[in-house]
Amino acid sequence: YTERTRGATFKNSFKYSYNVYFGYLSLLLNHKLDKGFKKELYPISHDKTQKEKEFPLLRVANELQFNKPIYLSKEKKIFAYPSIFPENFVLSKEVADAGIGQFEVAVTPMQMAIVANSIRSASVVIPKIIKDEESQVIDDEFIEPRTQKEIQEAMGLVVGDREGTAKCAFYHNRFFNE
Repeated sequence: YTERTRGATFKNSFKYSYNVYFGYLSLLLNHKLDKGFKKELYPISHDKTQKEKEFPLLRVANELQFNKPIYLSKEKKIFAYPSIFPENFVLSKEVADAGIGQFEVAVTPMQMAIVANSIRSASVVIPKIIKDEESQVIDDEFIEPRTQKEIQEAMGLVVGDREGTAKCAFYHNRFFNE
């Protein structure tokens, strides 16, 4: 079965939840290409810094605090278990699957709250859960304003557009009674 992709632009791919499109983007980001064809699969280095440079998805996952515990209160030693993003791939399919949150990706609800908030605020922030403590700002310039705006608009289409895949989550009666 091949998924139809009606106008597979970035925004339409969000609206219709086209995993194929985002899997393809992750392949483009993480392969050396020679005239458009796969030449070599990343990562090729064992050094963490070099691996992150060669493998942008891993760099972003690490910036969003994947693969490490999230300390919600260092004073009281309260933490969320780490979300996992794989660091080594053998097949291109594994890269595409990881790019859409599958393969060996395992994400906690706290991690997804941090990811969603990073799109809202353009910063990576570990939220406070103790009244007297402050949130931890990890990166206050995580997303460029133009990119942030594009992602926010695309996410809005998922729930706000008549054909968005999550339209029923908020507007069930509005769409089905027309």
